[in-house]
Amino acid sequence: MDEEQSNPYDSGSGLTATGMPPDKKKILIIGVVTLFVIVVVVVSIFLSSGSQKPGLSRSDSGSSNPVPTGSLGNLSPTISQGTSQSPAIVAKTFYDWYVNHPSPIKSGAYKAREDVISDFKEVMGSFISSGIDPGYDHVFCATSKLPKNVTLAEPIYSDYRSMALIMFRDTSGTNLFQMKLEVVRSKWLVSDAWCPPVQ
Repeated sequence: MDEEQSNPYDSGSGLTATGMPPDKKKILIIGVVTLFVIVVVVVSIFLSSGSQKPGLSRSDSGSSNPVPTGSLGNLSPTISQGTSQSPAIVAKTFYDWYVNHPSPIKSGAYKAREDVISDFKEVMGSFISSGIDPGYDHVFCATSKLPKNVTLAEPIYSDYRSMALIMFRDTSGTNLFQMKLEVVRSKWLVSDAWCPPVQ
């Protein structure tokens, strides 16, 4: 007679060598593999976030909310690594063009400026759709004519020198407004202007 060989670990109860039902063993293996994948993903995210630049966030490039100056380091106004011009030169060039143009916003001339990021151009375009008051400058929040003779304070740079804030002053030294610039493809570009002036 053929006699069925019995497994010494299986007494008919459905338990395996580990003393666990087969279904629970599969669930345990799936759980361990899932936990391992989660740990790998978390470690990857942690490592990649450590390589991002601290300081100013790039996501606020077109916003009108000022960046806290406490997160900026006050460094000398030198040309940043690989950039073509200093932020002060770019800021002053844009301002001089703006105050000397007969209608920089309403005419749409701002759209052709290569020293302004697209997000800030969109902000300027929104002033047209909301209606332009000839007695008020929407970009620099001025109720009177903008002065042509201005001085610039030393730029305040972000960590890694990817952004800079520059205070504009009139000839008496009174703060007028602040301009924000960002490095985009190795060039300093105007990305915002804030007012009322920061004292």
